[in-house]
Amino acid sequence: MAFPSARDSAVTFVIQFAARLISHSFGEPAYGAAPGINPEFAQFHYRYSYESFVTPRSIFDFEVSARKSILRKQQAVLGGYDSSLYASERIHALASDSTRIPISIVYRKDTLRDGNAPLLLYGYGSYGISIPINFSSNRLSLLDRGVIFAVAHIRGGGELGKPCMTPDACATSSTPSPTSSPAPNI
Repeated sequence: MAFPSARDSAVTFVIQFAARLISHSFGEPAYGAAPGINPEFAQFHYRYSYESFVTPRSIFDFEVSARKSILRKQQAVLGGYDSSLYASERIHALASDSTRIPISIVYRKDTLRDGNAPLLLYGYGSYGISIPINFSSNRLSLLDRGVIFAVAHIRGGGELGKPCMTPDACATSSTPSPTSSPAPNI
């Protein structure tokens, strides 16, 4: 069993192997990871797929005994793509009920982040459908022109867990004021 764990400061991949939990850090603050096809029961590696705003879709084998990942295949990107030119990060916006809403951002490293760069913000949250973090070569033309791209992981999408799918469920106060109106979904 494997699952990504995205706590505010620690982003890791946890594998349960032979009744032990083994964690592995990806080194990027926002990513998508999923179990791969592992057809042989008695094997000593765990296959998974990984991608981020900066890293193209990749297939890795995690060697359990060595505790390291080996890249097996990566999506080709035409046009001389250089991942070192781009950066991603995870920030939080504060909703009116004090819930921290995660926002994943990608930009070109030489883009000035002084509040004047254009921003394309995307968000959807309903029916427990999350917006995955993925690599898109189509997005590169925007980033190369100084646009910052962000995905707001808003309530309803499931990123914050089932209890946070309604505004009042994640409020810092357990008993909202009877005169307060429900906080809007952001």
